[in-house]
Amino acid sequence: MKRHIVVSWVAVLYGCLSAHAQFVYLYPKPGTRFHQPKTNIILRHSAQLDEASLQQPNWLVITGSKSGTHEWRARLSDDRRTVTIRTTSPFRYDEQITVEVKSRLRTVQGTKIHGVRFEFFTRPQPLPEQEEQYRQSQKLLYANPDYYNAPLQEGMPEISAKKSLPLDSLADYTIAQYGPTAPGYVFFNAKNQYFENNTNSCITMITNDGKPRWLRDLGINGQDFKINHSGYLTYFDYNRNLWVVLDSNLKMIDSLQCKNGYEEYTNAHDIQWYPDNHVLLMAYDKQTIDMSQIVPGGHPQATVKGFILQELDADREVVFEWRSWDHFNITDAVSTVILTNAVVDYCHGNSIERDTDGNIILSFRHLSEITKISRETGEIIWRMGGENNQFTFFNDTSNPPFSYQHDARRTPKGTLLLYNNANYMNPQRSNVKEYVLDEQNKTATLVWYYEHPDVNGQIVFGRASGNAQRLPNGNTLINWGNLPLLSSGLPNFTEVDSAGNILWELSFDIPSWVSYRAFRFEWDPCSRVTYHTMEAIVKFNNTTLTWEKALGARSYELQYRPLGSSTWTSQYVTQAKVKLSNLDPSTTYEWRVKTICGNNPYRESGYTDIATFTTMARLGANEQAPVFSIYPNPAKHLLNWTLHQEPQQPYLIRISDMYGKTILEREFQPGDPQHLRLSELVAGTYLVYLISEGVITHTPLVIE
Repeated sequence: MKRHIVVSWVAVLYGCLSAHAQFVYLYPKPGTRFHQPKTNIILRHSAQLDEASLQQPNWLVITGSKSGTHEWRARLSDDRRTVTIRTTSPFRYDEQITVEVKSRLRTVQGTKIHGVRFEFFTRPQPLPEQEEQYRQSQKLLYANPDYYNAPLQEGMPEISAKKSLPLDSLADYTIAQYGPTAPGYVFFNAKNQYFENNTNSCITMITNDGKPRWLRDLGINGQDFKINHSGYLTYFDYNRNLWVVLDSNLKMIDSLQCKNGYEEYTNAHDIQWYPDNHVLLMAYDKQTIDMSQIVPGGHPQATVKGFILQELDADREVVFEWRSWDHFNITDAVSTVILTNAVVDYCHGNSIERDTDGNIILSFRHLSEITKISRETGEIIWRMGGENNQFTFFNDTSNPPFSYQHDARRTPKGTLLLYNNANYMNPQRSNVKEYVLDEQNKTATLVWYYEHPDVNGQIVFGRASGNAQRLPNGNTLINWGNLPLLSSGLPNFTEVDSAGNILWELSFDIPSWVSYRAFRFEWDPCSRVTYHTMEAIVKFNNTTLTWEKALGARSYELQYRPLGSSTWTSQYVTQAKVKLSNLDPSTTYEWRVKTICGNNPYRESGYTDIATFTTMARLGANEQAPVFSIYPNPAKHLLNWTLHQEPQQPYLIRISDMYGKTILEREFQPGDPQHLRLSELVAGTYLVYLISEGVITHTPLVIE
């Protein structure tokens, strides 16, 4: 039964000005509560803006009821319509913020934009015991996603005796192949529910016969391992609450995290990173709410978890933010979500997807709902499934059509594909459903459906996690998610063709192994050289450029030129090391590298970002070479040096800051390798001292 209880604190609290229509999107949404003190402010117009008008003073006034008037910085995003504003100091907890945009901004056509004034409210400051309650709830939900829900109809056995498991463990599995699959490797991470803290996650690429192409033990980390739309590999790091980015050399090159005060709440359910370098991320946001005012028997100090969606642009600024607090009622949750608990997880977002029209499709497990929102305005476009369903379903006799679903995706044909866990349905049998949507008339027609045949009398039911991926040849790869702990022989991954014929299956040998998502990707990289492995070793008469070998490389094209020159000099080499002579002294050079992987067909990577090095000065007729020289300089990871006269006794290398404070010091023996790791030092300018046989000499060093 639908519960018609309205949460009053999300009601709009302001009178909209007639000029409001000048901006199609204002964030924070006017009149809303529970915002982080570090939130930014976003204005989006329907036309492109004159960037110069953002530089004029006094077009914007931001005032906190406790913190007073704020200084701010504004920037124009890459769509040239979205202005993001950050105050130079955060707001305070539990205050009203007033934003007044004066009528001084202009479009690129010179049209004046009428101003607008709106208010929003920051969240109350959480108490230490509230923070601890949230941390404990996170641990429980990591081990069991349904911890705060009603018991499943058939019950799930509780395994009370946890076991320890050594790290560097890969799940044992059995594979059966019955027909031709789509090309590519299978990507997944696996963890074992049965073992203490699940600290044995291993991200893996395997061939169809199960041979690992690559794997890495990550302890607790590695969820949602995949090749993202950007072409980079991503997975979640629970220790740091961020997404790790690997290049095709499998080296970490970046990390991605929510902003606006949600950094530590960045969520592991999904990340979508697109070729335009915009990223969709999600966070869970906990608030302490008196649930006794919302439902009978509600906890007066309940920790209630909301959902946050953020879009970051190429400069990693938040250009779109959407919060469940502003658009859903807590009572929208389906009846199996217990709203009288001390912890309430009322919506539980678990997948995010940019739709083909640029809007965003979201999946909410605890609403049993797929929701489409406008990326332009932030408003809900439609709600499909759950208590607020707006769709009529055809060719689907299930009631409800799906429950506690996971992973809703558009296929290349424009249909909607989702993995239906089917919790609380009768029977509880997981399946994959594909719908043709008529978004105008709100109809959903089931056009493809797959459920696995019973295995030795056992229903294939994944109570949590799982996904379905439509492959380029029309096959579908299904990950069945968290299967029953005491099952035997059930498949974890199944690839089927469009007729539902099973072509390939993988089953973990121990049923308590699970995988959050699984994918099939073609992966034969002609990898670009990883930038942070590029080093320049500068000596008096030559410079050696080195980099780590790239995957797939047969040869490389090295290009270099003096800084300011428009002409590159190219050199083709088969090794990841080149010695350059006859360079101009005291000159800064730029250099970059391209990987060449084969001539038939011709395959090459893009160039690396440009690195630089500076050659040494030429010695005068009466000058002597210094006692020692360092390279590279600037340095990033490793400092090398050359001693122009080999010492006969131990010597010291000391690095100090510019005030003379010793930062790092090591003793070396004659004949030792002449290099030192710089991982302990932050970027800046230093002095490097050689202390040898009572003589002290030094030279400056820059660390990037």
